[in-house]
Amino acid sequence: MIIYLIPLIGITSWQFSDSKIVFLTSTYSIGFIIFSKFSGYLIDEFSSVTVPIFTYLVYIMFNLIFIFTVLRNMNDFAIVFIIIVVMSLSSSVLEINTSVLIPDYFNEDLTSINSLVQLVRSVVNFISPIITFTLTNSITVAMFILLFLQMLNLLIYTYKLRRLDVNSYKKDVNQNSDNINFNSLKYIFKNRKLILIIIVTMGINFSMTILTNTMVLYLVRYLELSNKLAGIIIGLLSFGAIVGSVLPNIMIKKFSFEKSIGVVNLILSIPFLLLISKSYLFFLGVFLGYLCRSFGSVLRTTVQYEIVPENIRGKVNSTIYLFTWGTIPIAGYSASLLLETISLHTLYVIIALIFILANGLFLLSYNENSRLKRNV
Repeated sequence: MIIYLIPLIGITSWQFSDSKIVFLTSTYSIGFIIFSKFSGYLIDEFSSVTVPIFTYLVYIMFNLIFIFTVLRNMNDFAIVFIIIVVMSLSSSVLEINTSVLIPDYFNEDLTSINSLVQLVRSVVNFISPIITFTLTNSITVAMFILLFLQMLNLLIYTYKLRRLDVNSYKKDVNQNSDNINFNSLKYIFKNRKLILIIIVTMGINFSMTILTNTMVLYLVRYLELSNKLAGIIIGLLSFGAIVGSVLPNIMIKKFSFEKSIGVVNLILSIPFLLLISKSYLFFLGVFLGYLCRSFGSVLRTTVQYEIVPENIRGKVNSTIYLFTWGTIPIAGYSASLLLETISLHTLYVIIALIFILANGLFLLSYNENSRLKRNV
């Protein structure tokens, strides 16, 4: 919800310019650049089980501070920026921790687990804009709903924590003590599939971030749609991600994992070209873009979890996120600069081509595997 609240509050309360709104929205992901290595160190040092508890508490505290600034009508750009940066620290730790916790404790069927996680995220992304924009006349209520959901997340996590294997947790901590001098960057560069995962995800995140950051402004400020209608439209378009999260298991059974991550993923990305249409087909392109992104995300994370050993996941995954999720704020800042010289339509042409090219890169891995099988 916060990713929608920032531009909405920026428009309705802070009265910030377009560039400042895009800048602050992008800053919410800056933690993946600044804090990714620190996050990996925390997770490997204290385990993927205990870190989220303290991180959630910090995140909730700064949500309260953020709510306070809005209630007091504080529109000091520097103060808002600092609060969002600290919130991005919590967000990056939680996201990287998820990439370690899942393969550590739920490694029996990674594709199904990743599909479920992506489904939950997609449902949240579907509901969030509808709630946020519907409550635009009562931003405070929307923010307290956000706070309540974070507290609920913490309670659910601590409840589920009791079901985890304590012995596995202790083993994890002991193994991590042997990897203090481990160089995660060298490890990644020696693995072609990890490099592909990084490049593909960077391209997709770059394209989808620019789309997301400009779409709120486009609908509310330039198309002059009501906030409620804009929220409903964004929510409906995000439903594509829900569809994409349940497709991997179906496609893998029908084809194979290699074909799904290669050929099928590329085919699903091609309709994103509809984004350059100046008609209703634009919204269809957005819907299918979310679908393809969600579909590919499940498969890429599955490959990543299978490759990286348990005792170095924190350091390796944090380095991967430094590149992949670190692209998100860079994309947002790039969009604000590019829109000074080119039109929004031209920008959409660029990101559509980048999106399709990135999704097609896993064909290299698929073709290589096919040649190996033929040689055998």
